Amino acid sequence: MQLSWGLLALILLGAAVLWFWQDSLAARESANAAAKEACTRLGLQFLDGTVAFARLALVRVDGGFLQLRRTYVFDYTATSMVCSDTVNAINARRAAKQGTAKADYLKLDDMGILGVTHMMMLDKKNLEIADVIYGWLDKNVRSISKTPVTRSARR
Repeated sequence: MQLSWGLLALILLGAAVLWFWQDSLAARESANAAAKEACTRLGLQFLDGTVAFARLALVRVDGGFLQLRRTYVFDYTATSMVCSDTVNAINARRAAKQGTAKADYLKLDDMGILGVTHMMMLDKKNLEIADVIYGWLDKNVRSISKTPVTRSARR
C-alpha cells in the first residue's frame, strides 16, 4: 500500500489542527487559573467564571523564535456594591413616584446556591435559580389568576 503525497499532507494538516486545538484548550485553562488567582489575590469577584478569547498573534520571543500568543479577557468587580446600588436606585425612583418597579437584591450564595455565573439560564443550577425567581414573582407580582406557579407546573 502506497501513501500518496496528498493523503500525507491531509494527515499532517489534521495532526496540526488537533495539536492547535489541544494547545488552545490548555492555554484557556491556564488563563482561567491565572484570572481566578489574580482576582483572589486582589480581593475581586471573578464574573462569569471563565475567560473569553480576544486575539491570536504571532510574536517573537527570546532568541528570535516565533510563537503563537493567545490573549484572553475576563470580567471582574470589586464588590457586589454595583448590584446593590442598582437595586437601591430602582427602589428610590419608586419611592419618589418616578416608577413602579420593585427590586430586591437576592444573594444566591447566601441561599446556598454556590458557583453560579451571570449566565444563570445556562448554569447547571438553573432550576434552583428558576425556583428563586418564581418565588420572588409569586410574592411580589400581582397575578391575574390566584393560582401560584409551582415548579411542577413549569416542567
